Amino acid sequence: MKLAIIGAAGTLGSSTVFCVGQKGLVDEIKLIDIKRNIVETHAMDLYQGLLDDTHTKFTLADYSDIADCDILVITASVPYNSNVKDRSVNLVKNYKIVQSICEEMKPYRKPGSFIITSTNPLEAMINAYYKLLGEERNKFIGFCANDTIRMKWAIEEITGISYSDIKAFCVGEHGHAIRLYDQATVSGEPLVLTDDQKAQVDKMNVEWFAHWQSLEGGRTTGWTSSTHIAKIVEAIVNDSKVIMPAAAVLDGEFGCREVAMDMICTIGANGIEEIIDPNFTSEQMEALAVTAEKLRAQEASIGL
Repeated sequence: MKLAIIGAAGTLGSSTVFCVGQKGLVDEIKLIDIKRNIVETHAMDLYQGLLDDTHTKFTLADYSDIADCDILVITASVPYNSNVKDRSVNLVKNYKIVQSICEEMKPYRKPGSFIITSTNPLEAMINAYYKLLGEERNKFIGFCANDTIRMKWAIEEITGISYSDIKAFCVGEHGHAIRLYDQATVSGEPLVLTDDQKAQVDKMNVEWFAHWQSLEGGRTTGWTSSTHIAKIVEAIVNDSKVIMPAAAVLDGEFGCREVAMDMICTIGANGIEEIIDPNFTSEQMEALAVTAEKLRAQEASIGL
């Protein structure tokens, strides 16, 4: 199996190459980016650096080389800017990048290949790939695990409960997530949080991102995101039926159509194999409806 990463020169793209390569999941990873000199150095360095762990081949590539790739991971976007406080600000600029990538891919893309993207605003972008490229919606997967990761991290910080024992998910919109407190569990038992603790979790998530932005480090959360994008790739390659959050194109699920939203998904050899119903409360359903309307408006503004 072969994989291509479009946007491989950047923090997230190169980190994803490393994480997938280190696991030895695929025979070859093809690196594509307009910064070809940087990508070539990545390919040279990664190949020798991971020889002890895997014989995955790392190749400098063009779009014409993706015809035999089963998975396409797209991390390309406008450059990271710490002054951007809301991911939707880059809607128009990133949609233009998506349109350009689709035009480049169309003549060469292998039918049925998977599209995984992290480009923001995530939900609009994964729906754009689906509408521009066509084929089954289960093959289009948006990466959104960070909201869930940070929710569980904050719960651990507040309660002392081990992160690994917490099962909790976020849905809706990346960066403006609906946190499913009512469905959260600890070692299979209901997780009981006070209203004050829930407010603390919400506050910690907002403040964490604001602090990250204030540091002006010039980079996105490459390691957190890349390790979990690698888990999506691993689930597809090994058909492991992993349950994790992902932005999925909806067609009637929970009353939502013509929109992509973050959902709890089972991911395996067929991509998003199931969108799981966590038994939403009436309040959560109302919040989903509001989110869906907001995201449809975003998509309409760019002509989707």
